[in-house]
Amino acid sequence: MNMKSQHFAFLLVACLFLAGCKTKEKPVATPPKTEVTKKQNLAHNLYPVFENGKWGFVDENGDMAVEPQYEWADAMTEGMARVKQNDKWGYVNLAGQLVVEPKYERARRYTEGHGAVRENGKYGYLDRSGNVVVEFQYSKLAQEFSEGLAAVPNAEKKFGFINERGETVIPHQFDNAHVFQEGLAAAEINEKWGFIDKTGKWVIEPQYVWTDKFVNGHSLIRVGTQPDVDYGLITRDGKLLFTLKTLHAKTPSDGLVLVQKDQKWGFVDYSGVFVLPATYDAAFSFSEGLAAVRIGNGWGYVDRSGKLALNLEYNLAEEFHDGIARVTWPGGTWGYVDLTGGTIWRSKLPGSPQQSEDAEG
Repeated sequence: MNMKSQHFAFLLVACLFLAGCKTKEKPVATPPKTEVTKKQNLAHNLYPVFENGKWGFVDENGDMAVEPQYEWADAMTEGMARVKQNDKWGYVNLAGQLVVEPKYERARRYTEGHGAVRENGKYGYLDRSGNVVVEFQYSKLAQEFSEGLAAVPNAEKKFGFINERGETVIPHQFDNAHVFQEGLAAAEINEKWGFIDKTGKWVIEPQYVWTDKFVNGHSLIRVGTQPDVDYGLITRDGKLLFTLKTLHAKTPSDGLVLVQKDQKWGFVDYSGVFVLPATYDAAFSFSEGLAAVRIGNGWGYVDRSGKLALNLEYNLAEEFHDGIARVTWPGGTWGYVDLTGGTIWRSKLPGSPQQSEDAEG
């Protein structure tokens, strides 16, 4: 089973994690409708849970912070989480307060203090108080904010970049573009990908079939198309460190790259040498020193030496964020565990609704 299919499997149990952060919230103009069970000492993060047909949130201790009441709830990013009520979308904060009433057709996760939402078929951007700061004018191809800029398409479907005031700072000239990271953004023109800086100048000329994003000064690139696909790793100056013939490779994480070889998964370092041989039936990238791997029908976690840190006792397992990961157990119950395998929260009943809302949101 490849990583894509594993991803869809996880959509059956809950939404994906992203780490939150401590943020002081601005007061809301109207009293929140959300029932909050904890009002003091904001949690470092909240985690969506499903009980009695509704979604709520628990804190990092597994205590219920927001009673289940929503049709859908997402993982927190930057202290904000998407929620769905009456088929409309809004946001709650770390206090469990409903900061943005569910009134939008779609909503995306907050990044750099901005949430992209859809109204009348067009996307715009909100600030953390729910005020519209970039008017509704973009298609669903509009990207999130990163390093103060967001890639957005114009009417001709050419991409440029706007700042947080909605001003165009890099003209619409690219066929596609991704977020800025470490000062560079992947962009496509004439079916070739390269990297631009924040002035729109090509730093690495478009020459690849596909490019990823830079992480610790390294980015994956791809040359060739299936079945003759080579992935490579480049530095910020475009130096090619290695190439590897594989159909699948994942963004570098913790100094290692997850790759598939002969229908198995393993990890290579920045020189392309296998640090952990391709022996796993499925795997996720390293995060916080551990990687979720599947051997046979069991999921567990290994450390960077390949030693099994958490036994193969899960039906599914995800990456750790802030010391907590989402897992499912035999029988179909699901929940969250810490880095020692201790249970933070576990569902009372097996299964949860399919989380299809992320398809566009």
